[in-house]
Amino acid sequence: MGEMTLNLIPGTALYQKVQSGEFKPLSPREILEETKVLIEHMDAEGCVFRSNHVSNYADIRGTFNEGRADMLAQLDAAIARGNFKERHDNHM
Repeated sequence: MGEMTLNLIPGTALYQKVQSGEFKPLSPREILEETKVLIEHMDAEGCVFRSNHVSNYADIRGTFNEGRADMLAQLDAAIARGNFKERHDNHM
C-alpha cells in the first residue's frame, strides 16, 4: 500500500477553493497524525506499507501486522521532530 499526500495543482477547482479559503488542507502534523490512526487500526497481514513518495512529509515503511509498532515509532519520531520532509511538488 502506498500513501500519497494531497497535491494541489494550479488551475484546478480544489486549488481555487484553497485559494479562496473554502477548503483548508491538513497541516503536515495533521497528516502524520491521520496516518498514525490509519496504521493503528489497519488489519492487513503481510501488506507492505510505504509513504516514501515525494508528496509525503515523512518516509514511513513497514509490513502489516508485525511491523505496526515500528511504523508507529517512525511516525511518533517524525511528529516529535516537527521538521517535516520538504515536499518538491507543492504548488501552494
